[in-house]
Amino acid sequence: RRLSLHEGAVAPVPGVGSRAVDRNMGSGCSGTKKSCHDPAEAFLVKAASQPDNLTKGWAHSATELGAGKGCLIEKTEERGITLNQLGALVAFLHQHCVAEGWVSTNPSNPCALLPDKVNLYDGTHWVIKPATQARQTSYVELIADGKQPPAWFVSHFWGEAIAAFTKCLEQHAADRQLSRDSPYWVCAYANNQWKLGNEVGGKPCETSFFKAMGLAKGTVSVLDLQGWCYTRVWCVYEIWVSLHRSDASYLYDVYTLSDSGPVGI
Repeated sequence: RRLSLHEGAVAPVPGVGSRAVDRNMGSGCSGTKKSCHDPAEAFLVKAASQPDNLTKGWAHSATELGAGKGCLIEKTEERGITLNQLGALVAFLHQHCVAEGWVSTNPSNPCALLPDKVNLYDGTHWVIKPATQARQTSYVELIADGKQPPAWFVSHFWGEAIAAFTKCLEQHAADRQLSRDSPYWVCAYANNQWKLGNEVGGKPCETSFFKAMGLAKGTVSVLDLQGWCYTRVWCVYEIWVSLHRSDASYLYDVYTLSDSGPVGI
C-alpha cells in the first residue's frame, strides 16, 4: 500500500508518516542528541509506572490545551480544529518541549527538540497520543465541546513545524476574514490516531479526507518551503479533488511561511 512517486520518494497511506518524505526534513533538533529509540514509548512507559500522575498530569495538560469538556464526534469529517485550539497547542509546546526534554521522533537522529520546530510526527508522539490514550479518541474530541464542521480543508506535509503551520492558517483566516473559531480540518487532529483503520476506507472517496472536503467551502494547501508536500500522493490527490470539483464555487488557496512571514501565493 505504498505508492512510488519518483525515485527516492514514496508515500504511505494517510496516518502517522503519511506527510513526510524523510523525517530529517524539517527537523526541529537543537543539535543535542539523546539516546531514545522511541520518545513517545519511553514517555508512556515511564508514565505507566505512575498511573495517578499520568491521569493528573494530562487532566492538567488538557486544560492548558484549551480543552472543553470533551465529547464524542461520530463523523470524522466534522472534527475541525479552530485557530484558538491550535494556538493553545502551540503555547503548550513552548511551555513543555524544552522543560521536559522532548526529543525528535526521527529514529536516525533523536536529538533535543525546540518548540518552534516540533512537527506533527513529534506532536503526535508527545502530545496527541499521550493526551488521548485514556479515551482512545481523536485530539479534537479531547478539546472540543461538540461537532466542529470544517469551514476549510487543509492539505499539508507532516514535516512542517506546527508553529509555522499555525501562522499560515492565521494569515489565511485574516485574509479570508474568518473568525478564530472557524474550524479547519487537519488530519492529525481529526483522525483517531488509535484507530486509523477506521478513518481510511478502502477507496479514496470513502476516506475522512474526501468527506471533510465535501463539507468545506475550500481547500488551503500549506506549502513547506522545500515543496515536499507535492511529492506526497495524498496531498496531490487532495489538490486534484479540490480543483476538479463540479461545484465551481469551491475555493483553493496556497499559503507558505516566507522569511518575512506567512503569505498567500
